[in-house]
Amino acid sequence: MKKIYALSLLVIAVSASQAATINVTVSDNVFTPASFSAVTGDVVVWSWTGSMAHNVTSVTIPTGAVSFASPTQASGTFSYTITVAGNYGYVCTLHQTVGMVGGFTVTASGIDDPAVKASSLLYPNPCMDKVTVEYSGADEIRFTSVTGLVVKSVVLDPSGNRAEIDLSDLPAGIYFYSALREGMYAQTRRIIKL
Repeated sequence: MKKIYALSLLVIAVSASQAATINVTVSDNVFTPASFSAVTGDVVVWSWTGSMAHNVTSVTIPTGAVSFASPTQASGTFSYTITVAGNYGYVCTLHQTVGMVGGFTVTASGIDDPAVKASSLLYPNPCMDKVTVEYSGADEIRFTSVTGLVVKSVVLDPSGNRAEIDLSDLPAGIYFYSALREGMYAQTRRIIKL
């Protein structure tokens, strides 16, 4: 019993020492960075630096995660400790229509998943009906609404590195696009469709 207790304390100590603080700046109508990756146990700290009042409100969280919402404020900080792996989306409810959205992808800590080596560059952003995506190692581009609903998925040619994607079937709004390889998220960014 003593050995199990000591081993449990060691696991907790190692997990706590691996946790990181991820700083996000809340300035006038933008979160910086707008998207990032994290692991369970990390703490996200939003810091207000602009002159306008904003808030941070979750709109998409994985099953089992706790939603979060900061007060509307013009200064100070707000923090959230990540306990569940998955995709998170958040907005400033006052300014989401002008693109004040953010998101992060969380993997479980303590699990050595093989590195997903895939990247993409999508432009123009903001866009109208068509976008070009340049990619490396990705086999799919997935578009998700701010509420977490997958609204479009495009399988990429593995022998290519550029594709044009028609978004005319999507209404104007804010979306997240993700580069995937073999079903694993490698990169997530925001796009605005006018």
